[in-house]
Amino acid sequence: MPRLPPSLFRRARSISPHVATLLPACRDLDTARRELRWIREHACSVLSRSATLRARPPTAAHSSRSPRRRKPRGEQLGHRPGTGADGRGASRGKQQGEKRAELDRLVARLCRERGAGKPLQYVLGSQPFGPLEIACGPGVLIPRAETEAWTARVAAVVGEACAAGDALTVVDLCTGTGCVALLLHALLQRPGLRIRGVDVAPRAVALARRNLAAYAGAAATPPDVAFARADVFDPAAGLAALLPLPPPAAPDAWPRVDLLVANPPYIAPRDFARDTARAVRNWEPRLALVPPPVAGETWAGRAIYARLLDIAERTRARFALFEVGGAAQAHGVVRLARRRGDVEIEIWRDWPDAQPQDGEAQAVDVDGVALPVRGSGHIRSVFIRRDGAR
Repeated sequence: MPRLPPSLFRRARSISPHVATLLPACRDLDTARRELRWIREHACSVLSRSATLRARPPTAAHSSRSPRRRKPRGEQLGHRPGTGADGRGASRGKQQGEKRAELDRLVARLCRERGAGKPLQYVLGSQPFGPLEIACGPGVLIPRAETEAWTARVAAVVGEACAAGDALTVVDLCTGTGCVALLLHALLQRPGLRIRGVDVAPRAVALARRNLAAYAGAAATPPDVAFARADVFDPAAGLAALLPLPPPAAPDAWPRVDLLVANPPYIAPRDFARDTARAVRNWEPRLALVPPPVAGETWAGRAIYARLLDIAERTRARFALFEVGGAAQAHGVVRLARRRGDVEIEIWRDWPDAQPQDGEAQAVDVDGVALPVRGSGHIRSVFIRRDGAR
């Protein structure tokens, strides 16, 4: 990454010391100014919520145990001993000055964190995802715009393929913040919709549940959405714990799923060290980005995609979508999927609803079979439709 010239820092300081603090992470003045505005808005919101909590009146139970001291009559009328109108004005001015100083300290601290490389989503504590505001935190993968794009596309495809009255069961593996599961619920809303999210990391499950609580609090009716900790490689931690099996259930039976989605770890260790941004390497969880090594496998991701396809087959998923790390991985997933039966497959780019740009092929040959490629950008996901799921 090229060094920033001293002249750029001088220009940043002439705008604001905070802009100069943000510049190493933002790399240009426009981005630094924009992020400073967001940080100020966030800091104002944090302090406003804090003030609201401090000003909240005591509960009735608390009041009965600790009655407030009765003020002398002069104080009841708003007059404190030795304090007149000028005193009240000075007091208000002092309070406003303290609030400004508190805001400045918070903004300065957040700018230092961001300038040191902390991702903006962790600094602000959230990331927009479709119409939702998803809480973010260190240790859990930050939602990406490309993931939002395929989520919206898959919701549209499934919504068009299924009758409005059809009850749908959706499973989101490697759920992270729960952003995909919650956006699918928001976009697919219909009676009988139930969505279950799974992640191996306890911190991710806790954050997904926090996002669910915020989403449910704004919903007219309680959503049938749940998140749980499970390892997709552990046969004992099957989906039966999340989705009741239809009777009679055989010991090895799996629940029926309409849509299975997953954004698994797929970055090779060498690529993680060489190609990912420093903020990603330093702050985001490696567990969510790099698949565990598998003995004898040249492509570590093969094991996790094989397992995802196995789950899709066992649950008889009508639709499945897996995010991938480029064309080579997409071709690998296609080959694995074809070995499991008659399926219809599409490859989607970053922006699957966008028109292809010049030079972006609309079809790709995989072992002699031409597959449609949708959208524009880098190869991002593989969409699978099981035969008869129309």
